Amino acid sequence: MKIEEHNLKNLKKFVPFLESTSTNGLIWIGTLVLIILFGFYAFGHQISEGQIVTGMRDYVSWSLYKVNFIFFMGIGLAGALISSVLHLANPPWKKPIVRISELMAIISLIIGPVYILCDVGRVDKLYNVFIHARLSSPITWDVIAILMELIVCTVFLYLSLIHNFAILRDYKELKVSNFRKRLYRFMAINYQHTPEQKKHIEWSQNVLAVLIIPMGVIVYSVIAWLFGMTKQAGWDSTIFGPYFIIMASFAGTAALIIVLAAFRKFFKLEEFITEKHFNIAGNLLIILAFLYGYLSFSEYFSKWYGYEQFNAELIVKLFDFSEYGAWFIYSNFAAMLVPLILLGVKKWRSITVITTAAAVVVSAIWIKCYLIIIPTLETQHLPIQDSRIEWIHYTPSWVEIALTLSGFATLCLFLTLASKFVTILPSSTLTKKESDIGKY
Repeated sequence: MKIEEHNLKNLKKFVPFLESTSTNGLIWIGTLVLIILFGFYAFGHQISEGQIVTGMRDYVSWSLYKVNFIFFMGIGLAGALISSVLHLANPPWKKPIVRISELMAIISLIIGPVYILCDVGRVDKLYNVFIHARLSSPITWDVIAILMELIVCTVFLYLSLIHNFAILRDYKELKVSNFRKRLYRFMAINYQHTPEQKKHIEWSQNVLAVLIIPMGVIVYSVIAWLFGMTKQAGWDSTIFGPYFIIMASFAGTAALIIVLAAFRKFFKLEEFITEKHFNIAGNLLIILAFLYGYLSFSEYFSKWYGYEQFNAELIVKLFDFSEYGAWFIYSNFAAMLVPLILLGVKKWRSITVITTAAAVVVSAIWIKCYLIIIPTLETQHLPIQDSRIEWIHYTPSWVEIALTLSGFATLCLFLTLASKFVTILPSSTLTKKESDIGKY
C-alpha cells in the first residue's frame, strides 16, 4: 500500500527546499561552517596550550563553558517538554510546532554536554567518567540522566519521522542523490501506513512522551543540584531546582518563537505557521515571565534580607553598576517586564513584537546563567591573600568566545540541515484543512 496521494501532492511545497539550496542559503550555511571551524581551531589551541589560554583562574574555575552548558541544556529541556506535552494534549494547532521543538531539543542536548568537554581540561581521560563513576556523585547521575534523555528524545523524533521518510521514499519525482533515496528507504523501515503500523507507532510515541517529561525535569534538577548542594555564596538555595526548570522553560519557549519566526519567513510558511501559534507561545511567555519574576525575587530577597556575609557581598556586587549592575537589571527586570508590557496589550501584539520580546528573553536568560556562575565564584569564602586582580575577576578569552559562538552556529546549522533532509513540518500538516486554523 502506497502512502496517501494527497500527502505526496502536498509534499511538492517542500520539494524545492529538499532538492536544492539557494545562493543565500549557501552563504548562510557557509558562514555557519566557518564559525564552527573557527571554534574547532580555538579548541585545538586550548588542547595544545592548556587552559591557560582561557580566562579561568584560581577563583573562577567555571567559565563561559558552564554558562553555555546550562543554557543549551535548558533549551533542550524546554523543547522536549513542549513537544511531549503537545503530543499528549493533541491540540489541533500543534503540528507546525512539535517537530521543530523536537529538533531544537535534540540538537541542544547534543551541544550542551560538548561544553563540559571544553571545561574538563583532560579530554583524553574522559572515559574515566564512565569506567570509574561514583554512584554517590551528582555528576554521575547527571551524565546518566542526560544520555537517557537524549536517547529517548531521539527515538521519539524518529518515530514521528517514519511517515515522512516513507513519503519521500515513494515520491518518484524527487530529484535527490541515489544515496539519499536509499537512506529514505532504509529509515522508512518498510512503513506502508497500515492501521496496525500507525497504532504501534502512536502507542510508542505516547509512552515515550510520558517518559520524556519526568526525565527532562530530573535532568535539569540534577544540574541545579550541582549548584544548590554546595555551601558557596549564591548557590546555597533550596529553590534552585524549580528556579532552573522555570528559567529553562522561559528561555526555551522564547527560542522556539525565534526559530518558528525564522522558518516561517525563509521557508514561506505563513500558511501553516500562523499568528495563532505566536499568540499561544506569547501567552505562555507571559505566564513564565510571572513565574520567573517571582522566583527571582524570592531568591535574591531572601539572600538580601538574611544578610549573611558572603551573600551580602554577592548582592552588593550584583547591584553595583561598576561591576554587574546593568547585566543584573537586564537579566531579571527586562526579561520579566518586556514580555509583560509588549505582549500584555493585545493591540500591540504582532509576530514581530512577539519575536522581539522572545529575543530579549533569550539574551537575558543567557546573561542570567552567566550571573549565576561568574560573580558567585568571584565571591569566595576563603579569599586568597595578595592575589593578582586577574586571578579574582574573570574575563573570557577569545577561545571561549569563539567556542560560544560556534555552539550557537551549530544549533542554527543543524536546524538548517535538518530542514534540507526532511520536511520541517509533519506531512499531515501540509493540508489546507489542518493548517487553516485561523487567527487568534
